[in-house]
Amino acid sequence: MRIHFFYHGEAVEPYQVVFTKRNNEVDVTCTCQLAEWSYPCDHYISILEGDEMKRVASENWNGVDTVREWLRGSHLERVYNAYKDASNNLVSAQDRFSKAKNRLACMAKAPTA
Repeated sequence: MRIHFFYHGEAVEPYQVVFTKRNNEVDVTCTCQLAEWSYPCDHYISILEGDEMKRVASENWNGVDTVREWLRGSHLERVYNAYKDASNNLVSAQDRFSKAKNRLACMAKAPTA
């Protein structure tokens, strides 16, 4: 089973994002250059998260719910969840870093004349 999405990215023509279900596994492909180089792209991640659905050029938005159902128990779900955890940890670390940097800046003394 396959679900195709057309996604408006940086290129003039929309990228094609395809989710394929085989047994209990889900594969995803995208026609963007990053995915062609085997790098993760934001296009399929955005579809999985339901973000920026206005960028989906195809009118099969309900396919997102189907893809999410397919994910349950798949290897892609485990990898995607690890990605989300790492992303959340990064945001938290960046916030702690910013606060620590601000506290450090408050400790700096202005030069006296």
